[in-house]
Amino acid sequence: MLNCVQLELKGGNYEQSGNFVDVQRRVIHKGILSTILTALGWFLLPIAWYLVFTVVLVVADLYTGWRASNMRFISRGVRKTIDKLIAYFIAILIAHAFDLLYLAEGGLIVSFAVSSVIASTEMLSVYENIQRQTGTGLLSAVKKFLNGNSKS
Repeated sequence: MLNCVQLELKGGNYEQSGNFVDVQRRVIHKGILSTILTALGWFLLPIAWYLVFTVVLVVADLYTGWRASNMRFISRGVRKTIDKLIAYFIAILIAHAFDLLYLAEGGLIVSFAVSSVIASTEMLSVYENIQRQTGTGLLSAVKKFLNGNSKS
């Protein structure tokens, strides 16, 4: 068997770092990993802001719900929030896969619809929590504003 040695520069000195087969394996593993990461990035990039905004809304809901409840911070609430966030991510990822597989134009129609419903639900919850905490009619004011603008 042919035993080749690769020399690497470490601390100003060249040192042996293995045989040719080890080098080949490392190159192949790096190639496979970079291919997987590229495919994952290609899949997630179009919906990245949907996912980021979902995280922001869920964290805002957790915070405002905690403040509105006048309770100590408990791990059960955090666990439920993490479960909810994972479920939302799964829903958005499945919608995006549907968009890619079944919509010829390649638009984000289903992804947008699912993300919009999730965002609306979380925003409503945040406004309800703020209203409970402050005692203001924030939610009704927002509804009144939206109804007034939709008629014009």
